[in-house]
Amino acid sequence: MRRSGWRAALVAGLLAVMPAAPAGAASTKTFFAILSSAQETPPTTSNGIGAGLFTFDERSKTLCYAISYSRLDDNETGANIRGPAAALSPDPAPIIFTLVAGNPKNGCVGPIVSGKQKKQLKQGLFYVNIQSAKFLGGEIRGQLLPAGR
Repeated sequence: MRRSGWRAALVAGLLAVMPAAPAGAASTKTFFAILSSAQETPPTTSNGIGAGLFTFDERSKTLCYAISYSRLDDNETGANIRGPAAALSPDPAPIIFTLVAGNPKNGCVGPIVSGKQKKQLKQGLFYVNIQSAKFLGGEIRGQLLPAGR
């Protein structure tokens, strides 16, 4: 499949498995992430790529996610959401949430109750990181960016 066709199929697949928006969807914010080895710091040599859709519910203070990836160089050993850190920040940010193992990943984490953390999330200062046995610090990474920005 051509590279652009593969990306469209990945996003369509994520939309199909994304958790339904909770009641009162007006209180939710949507984010997306494109994961690649180039966003790791330093960049890795991996051919891995992925995508994620996220929704933050202001009422429940939970962040729900649907993440899928492909072509990691080795088996996944961990996944997490980290922050605060700007895109390509050279220093790893602290882990905020550990994510479920496996591919695809679907779930919710939280609560995000700190006003400071909510602001950082909305400013695009959180990122998702997938680690592998070959790249213990992270094989692919993607910044959580607000949709419609």
